[in-house]
Amino acid sequence: MIAPLAAVAVSAAVSLPGARVPRATAASQDTALRRPLAAPQFDITTLDVAGLRVGGKANDFEITAARLFGTVARVSRQRGWFAGYAAALAVNPAQCDTSPRRVHSGEVGRICLTAFLDARDVVRSVRIARVFSFITAAEFRAALVRRYGAISSESDGARMSLGWGPDVETGLAFDSFGARSALTAHYDEVPDANSDSFNPNPSIRVTLQLVDATWAAAITARPPRR
Repeated sequence: MIAPLAAVAVSAAVSLPGARVPRATAASQDTALRRPLAAPQFDITTLDVAGLRVGGKANDFEITAARLFGTVARVSRQRGWFAGYAAALAVNPAQCDTSPRRVHSGEVGRICLTAFLDARDVVRSVRIARVFSFITAAEFRAALVRRYGAISSESDGARMSLGWGPDVETGLAFDSFGARSALTAHYDEVPDANSDSFNPNPSIRVTLQLVDATWAAAITARPPRR
């Protein structure tokens, strides 16, 4: 059974409270999920991650994020960001990573949110992460396939990542070694920073990212300023 999730947050994309995965072997489940599916048309205007969408104004997004997740901080443009990003809105930045120097970081239930804005204060990318009690990679994959349909790209590197929709350039990807699609989902274990012992059922960090790929392609296609 997938661990119970709080309302809203990542639950909208991963599972609903009390949702169950059919009891099947990992092999049979994986085989069934890899069969060809009829992929729905990818429409960035109707997709969401945890109920959050791209294309809206930053003020509206900030009000919603504050109501659902807590205090929202505005972040100025940072070196290394995609060229079209001018600022960001963030909730609990870096708190989904474990660090002995940060209290409560990496705890189960922790939610971290970043929304990247363009120069007109429009939300162009949403990234949300949540730390769960242990769920298997097969459960993760099954839940996301049920939510978003057929996968267009997949990577099983250091962390499992799944993708839907058109590709985006590496600079927009959450994980440059993983799936680089407009919508991606990433699964990785959260190490216990306070323990040296092996944990067979570690906490799992699930990260979802949605990028306005049409807008990003237009930015990339612009000739450089002289």
